[in-house]
Amino acid sequence: MSFKKTNRFFFGKIIIYTDDIIFFKENMPCFDNVVFEFVDSTLVNEVLIKYQNIFRLKIILIIEFLKKYKTIVLFLDSDTFFIKNSNELFRSVKKGNCVLHCQEYNLNSGVNSNFENLLINENLLKFFRDNGTPISGDTVVWNSGVIGVCFKNIDLLTNALKIFDMLDENAVKDKTVEQLSLSVSFSRTVIVPAYDFIFHYWFIRVFRCLLWKYFFKDHDFLVLNNEEKIFVNTQFVKGLIKAEKLTFNNLINIIFTVVNNYYSKETRGNVKKNFYKNTYIYKKIFL
Repeated sequence: MSFKKTNRFFFGKIIIYTDDIIFFKENMPCFDNVVFEFVDSTLVNEVLIKYQNIFRLKIILIIEFLKKYKTIVLFLDSDTFFIKNSNELFRSVKKGNCVLHCQEYNLNSGVNSNFENLLINENLLKFFRDNGTPISGDTVVWNSGVIGVCFKNIDLLTNALKIFDMLDENAVKDKTVEQLSLSVSFSRTVIVPAYDFIFHYWFIRVFRCLLWKYFFKDHDFLVLNNEEKIFVNTQFVKGLIKAEKLTFNNLINIIFTVVNNYYSKETRGNVKKNFYKNTYIYKKIFL
């Protein structure tokens, strides 16, 4: 819905992959160019049982999409929010570039010991060399909250699955293996960051409560987790929602208020570091 707000003259299709199409059809405003694709729970369970990593499913679904529609795609996690027109991203993907959300860290940065150990695994180092995607300490791991790719680059996705499987066979267990697999595979082409166009709020997910309040007003069918239940019932948030007239333009500004008033000092520091990767938002809120 944030996409519709920021991309008013988009003439392509919005494809929503879900295991509950009825929910969306009953509760989401009707848009002519929205198509729903059903995700079978059998496929979901197969991925979970074999890999214990649901994020592998993202790559599978994008491959399925490209085979069916044979076009370009921007695939977004559900915890994302468009902040401005994204035509530039679509044009970049059409040229044959790939899109990921933002650079997160280098393999030798010490951020992720699971991946840092790859640099001393001769078997895996040989695999990456033979695969045409050699890795080093300077190899960048990107956040994959946004994935952009065109049909002619579908082989980069199948290669990402190949890398994923190889890491799994070598007992590299990490919930972000899919991000590393895409980062390495996409390194065969130009990777364009999406953070100036799309806000990925994985590190402050209670923000979805405010998004929900804006888009769906008084509807109460959002299923809250424990953290969100605490969040929405604080006097601070109740007062914020009551005092603010939630508009699309001030939703992002409200995040700054939430961060500074709801989180501890240490958490605020970590959140601001993540905001910094969203250059557009960082400049808008913190500068």
